[in-house]
Amino acid sequence: MGGSSGRRESKPMPAALVRRIHRQSASIVAKLLKADRTRRGGSAIKALTLQPDIRGKRATHALCCETLRHLAVLKEVEADCGLVRAAKSTKGLKLTPELAYVLLYEMLVSERESEAVGDEETFVLGRKRALQAALARRLAEAGVSSVAALLGNGAASAMGAGEKDFPALPRHVRANALQGMTPATAEATLRKDGFAPERDALLDDVLTLPPGTDLHAHALVKSGELIQQGWSSCLPARALAPQPGWAVVDACAAPGNKTTHLAALMGGEGCIYAYERDKTRFERLKKTVAMAGAKGCVRPTLGDFLSSDPRRDVALRRVKAVLLDPSCSGSGTVRTRGDHLLPSSAAADANTNDESSSARVEALARFQEAALRHALSFPGALRVVYSTCSVYERENEEVVKRVLSLAAERGFALECPFPRWPRRGLPGVEGHDKLVRVHPSEDHAEGFFVALFVRAEGDTEREPARMAEEEEAEEEEMEEKTTAETKKRTRAPGVPTGTAPHKRPKPATPAKSTKKTAPNSRKRKKPLL
Repeated sequence: MGGSSGRRESKPMPAALVRRIHRQSASIVAKLLKADRTRRGGSAIKALTLQPDIRGKRATHALCCETLRHLAVLKEVEADCGLVRAAKSTKGLKLTPELAYVLLYEMLVSERESEAVGDEETFVLGRKRALQAALARRLAEAGVSSVAALLGNGAASAMGAGEKDFPALPRHVRANALQGMTPATAEATLRKDGFAPERDALLDDVLTLPPGTDLHAHALVKSGELIQQGWSSCLPARALAPQPGWAVVDACAAPGNKTTHLAALMGGEGCIYAYERDKTRFERLKKTVAMAGAKGCVRPTLGDFLSSDPRRDVALRRVKAVLLDPSCSGSGTVRTRGDHLLPSSAAADANTNDESSSARVEALARFQEAALRHALSFPGALRVVYSTCSVYERENEEVVKRVLSLAAERGFALECPFPRWPRRGLPGVEGHDKLVRVHPSEDHAEGFFVALFVRAEGDTEREPARMAEEEEAEEEEMEEKTTAETKKRTRAPGVPTGTAPHKRPKPATPAKSTKKTAPNSRKRKKPLL
């Protein structure tokens, strides 16, 4: 299989597992290409390869990435030889285009020797000479001697940026206090097992490991004592800093790593209302919560956060903190998501400097602003964190800027959650020096943004009075609208305001006919049975 070798040399895989990895990879590549083409239902390569039913997760992830990275060349070779078309005439073969690309990568590019582990593999291997000749012609036409050089020359520009532009990031794990794990114990155990963890200087419950470290099969990960979580993704919960016993809202909770981080910081004491409106992601959230041992204080809620009513719901009135990490462009995570490997990447790169013109980013920013306004409406909230994994100003500083006046009205002010962190928000918004940014390249982590809104305990005491005033104003406005609608319905068309409407004449009653009814036309009674 493609990819890095990792900590130690892996043993040869059984043929059945290799066959399964081929088909898993083909299925994932198909999903990614469809989502990229339709701009709907997208997901990260990492998320898809970490699904519970995926076997050989690391090998599958590597094979998906390499297939996408070489996709343009593989498509050309497949088309030159008509591989998929030829397979259709062979009974029993199920060679999809995506499976063909996966097998072509293994045979033509990968250093691994291809094996006939299935009918489709046997079919492709039987045409090895023709496929190699087709690749050689493509290389000759481009005037290069290798596939790597072909990609470097831009012949496969549809695949976007090369790996040199996206160096591998360190791996991170979080010691899960809910399962009794401490950073010191986690560090000692990993070192004993041959890994090289380092304690993080800013986040004391996080360990950093070298790029490519694979811990999926480690006992501490399987037990939930260690949680694999990106470094940047650990910032929001630490910024919110909820206290044990608090009621907290996680507004967009799935897949649940931030939710369980909140639970760990609260020592499992209190209540976290974790909202997720998508049923599939909701199930994922519940599994994450269970694995982390957070079921005692997390209440997964299938529903839309924006539909919650903190003014009338007694439980939500008691909420002390809100974590809002809403849907965003994910522009800060293209390295880990693998978006730079997709065909649309080149077009997206061309528009990088004109982010505000993107209709998708604008729509996301409007949703984010609405969600943040709603988060700031919780009457008992003392702390509200707004975070994204985006690097776009429109989704970050601009959203904060547009809610600052509302936040001030409700007693909130921006506060810096990490004074020792050097990178701040972009100028142009009041309080930008209190905002936190993470730069993908310079900080060797996923791009991220964090804003913390804080208000004093005394300010929440004035909330009930303010809410009562708002409710009274809303009722008066509704009453005025109802009165206006009633007057409008009772007013005759064309009659000026203040003029009594004329009564419409009643329609004339038809005169009764004096003509006698003919005997044959009388209604007959139904015969008795």
